[in-house]
Amino acid sequence: MFGKKKPAISRERAFAAKPKKLPTVRVLPQENGGMRVTVTLTRPAVIRFLSSEATYEKTYELDSVGRIVYDQCDGSRRVSLIVREFAKKYTIGEAEAETAVAQFLSMLMRKGLIAMSLEDSNG
Repeated sequence: MFGKKKPAISRERAFAAKPKKLPTVRVLPQENGGMRVTVTLTRPAVIRFLSSEATYEKTYELDSVGRIVYDQCDGSRRVSLIVREFAKKYTIGEAEAETAVAQFLSMLMRKGLIAMSLEDSNG
């Protein structure tokens, strides 16, 4: 009634997805190795009715670890490759890296900083 439920995708398909930074995002590297990420968002229609501005900006701070993952969201690397590289760089198990990277990428998607490209299951 209040929205369509998004269809679940398989774990295999999720890890085959290719995350990509959205063009509405600006980045500013920080001296501590992290990065400040600013995204321009569109207000919902109800809020636009009450407000004079149709868009607004949100800024997020990524630490150096988050920056490494975010920098790999170029649309060419699969999530599974990002996980393997993360596990190798931080010498942790792949299962632990899967959890950390998947949760981080999920948060980036919710914040409007990245989108996932899912491969066609036929190709």
